[in-house]
Amino acid sequence: MAAKKMLVLDKSVVKAAPKGFLKRLRPRFDFLLIDTLLQEIGTEKLDKREMLCESEKERLDQMIRANFKRTIEEAGDLWIDNETALSWEIEKGCSAKQSPRFSLCSIPPTTSLLSEGQTKKACLDYDTKVANLASVVHAPEDESGFQKITNMGEEELFMSIQIDYSSEEVLHRIAHDAKYGFEEVATSRGLQVSPHFKPERDWFSFGITLASWSFLPWKFWKRGDRSADPKNTPNPYYDMIYRGYISIADGILSADKDLLKLSWACWPDKRANIYDYDMQEQRIVQFEPQWKS
Repeated sequence: MAAKKMLVLDKSVVKAAPKGFLKRLRPRFDFLLIDTLLQEIGTEKLDKREMLCESEKERLDQMIRANFKRTIEEAGDLWIDNETALSWEIEKGCSAKQSPRFSLCSIPPTTSLLSEGQTKKACLDYDTKVANLASVVHAPEDESGFQKITNMGEEELFMSIQIDYSSEEVLHRIAHDAKYGFEEVATSRGLQVSPHFKPERDWFSFGITLASWSFLPWKFWKRGDRSADPKNTPNPYYDMIYRGYISIADGILSADKDLLKLSWACWPDKRANIYDYDMQEQRIVQFEPQWKS
């Protein structure tokens, strides 16, 4: 019997798939559940909460609790968080594939910790920060490259990303940037850096660096120097984290076409396990961009 594949699970599928759908996939797949998914579920409509009446708040909380419960029942209850994954790689000198997981079973079935008080403020502040990151503008000295990207067609852009981020030279630079960038942060936080901390393609530190590098050409092509979509500001940054975790998984399951296209371009060796959730047919299919059909 073939070994099960590990897929990063995106919130778009958790939200769209009918009850029981993910559970039926478990004989074929294990799901990598990340803390970004946890935050996205728990902070649903957080910025609009103050405008809701009490009954609307209760309905929202019921929906959030139901989404938590369904995710755990169908996709499992072993989660990984960014800080632990990176700390593990830095201090242990090996891929976060082996890093510790946490369970939600010990967390009370309530959304109060995610929707009230200081935690609510922290979440909103975080969303503001990631919105700023997702609204980066190009440097004046990069004007010619910026103009080239903004004038590309969709196929040209993603094929360009694939070519650029598959070359040995660029992959070496990404590994170098991941190593020295995270070492600097680790040292400032008092972490002991392992002499074996050398990020490779199957390390989260490498994956999140690759995701952040490849985000920029996509952002400039999609929105130029304009701010990120004000209705969905955190999403581009969250998508970067989902794509970063593909480094320690076999692929990803999502209904978000932009996330799938970037995953397809950045991880050509994992395309057999990059899956699109077809909302109309309620099934998963191996993702292929339209221009490849």
